[in-house]
Amino acid sequence: MNISKIIKHADKGNWYCQGGSIMPFFMAVPYLSMSREIGAGNMIAIQDKFANKGYFEKNQEKIKADYYIKKFLKRPKLLLDNIKIWRKTSKAVQRQLKIILLLESKNENVLSKEINKFINMSISAWINTLLIEELDPWGKSILKKYTGKYNLADDELAILTGPRKLSYLQHERIARCKAAQSQEPMENLSKEHWRKYYWYLTSWEKAPKTSPKYFKRLLERDRKNLKLAVAEVKAINDYLLKQAEERQKILKKYNFDPSAKKIFKIFSILSDWRDERKAELTCKINYDLERFLDKLAELNNLPVSLLFYAYISELTTFKLSAPYIELLRKRRGGLYAVYEGENSKYIFLYGKDALRLSKALQHKIRSVSERVNGSIAFPGIIRGKVRVVNSFKEMRKMQKGEIMLSVMTRPDLLPAIKKASAIVTDEGGITCHAAIISRELKIPCLVGTQVATIK
Repeated sequence: MNISKIIKHADKGNWYCQGGSIMPFFMAVPYLSMSREIGAGNMIAIQDKFANKGYFEKNQEKIKADYYIKKFLKRPKLLLDNIKIWRKTSKAVQRQLKIILLLESKNENVLSKEINKFINMSISAWINTLLIEELDPWGKSILKKYTGKYNLADDELAILTGPRKLSYLQHERIARCKAAQSQEPMENLSKEHWRKYYWYLTSWEKAPKTSPKYFKRLLERDRKNLKLAVAEVKAINDYLLKQAEERQKILKKYNFDPSAKKIFKIFSILSDWRDERKAELTCKINYDLERFLDKLAELNNLPVSLLFYAYISELTTFKLSAPYIELLRKRRGGLYAVYEGENSKYIFLYGKDALRLSKALQHKIRSVSERVNGSIAFPGIIRGKVRVVNSFKEMRKMQKGEIMLSVMTRPDLLPAIKKASAIVTDEGGITCHAAIISRELKIPCLVGTQVATIK
């Protein structure tokens, strides 16, 4: 497909934009999975160093979302069964990646085979979860279809569709507080905590290598300030209990029909699943993926930062060729576009072609969303200075009381979020991270605006 045809396709599409500060290497398989889910050509990624924008054809997402919602409304247990299967698949993906990490350079002949196996298993795991993304642009209208007659307040809808389980960050905090209260030797406690949560600091942007020493410092701090740690854990448990009580009050207040009750349960399950997926398919996988890049960097005497621009399907040998290394430098140097073409292969555009496509897609988003509109995740009125925060570098600039604008929020941006007086995001729906954390912190939040960071 030549550039003119691609631009024409971009102009005709009804696009929904997602992204943020993301390592290209980490996004290769998830984006390929979405492309397989909604069809080749209906996913286009624009990458400028770590600034990522993924454009997904909304109409195709709606077809999938409607199909799955009808399916799960008819057979509610099917969603839970799917999650059980997904858990087994995710563990198998993690084991397969461990196999790749154990390969030595002398195993060159099996590397390509094991990587292809990992890619196919990963796609299978990701596709099983993509209803979560497909509901981001369409969740509001689907909820209105099934529950609109009840005229629920935004906060009531948020409670009914919100998570019912602890997040992985909350699980870690509770486990660490419990360990800090233990009388066991600190060395044993820190090693055990690291074994369970070595991936804890991983995000879409980076996967820093951790050690028991890191968790030892955290545990020592908690032991020193045990009352504060216990109070934090109590607040976590109290919040979850209060949400459950509020949910029961709302259910008693309205005489919901069976379909409404089912749709609330589906969205709530998906909200919890989103967080579980972050732990199992993002944090644990990305941590080991970066360790694989560390090994390749050492074998090829290259800075690992250059390998951040590789795509895992391209890494078929331990020894990287000179032309491929130059290609990585080209990607690191500026903007490029990538989409799935025929034969399920990625097609890359560079230079003027990539810039033309990027501008066409941004123009399409702006023309559809002239004003900053979105879904209210938590109500409120705030005035203040705005701060765009998508990366760790930008997070450090965040000042208390500022309004945080972000393509999407992530758990690793929590230090900035806690300083914010309000949150506005480009992407996300009622089950996204920004929506959930804003309710917990009780700060106004508007999600899914598509244009907040570019207006």
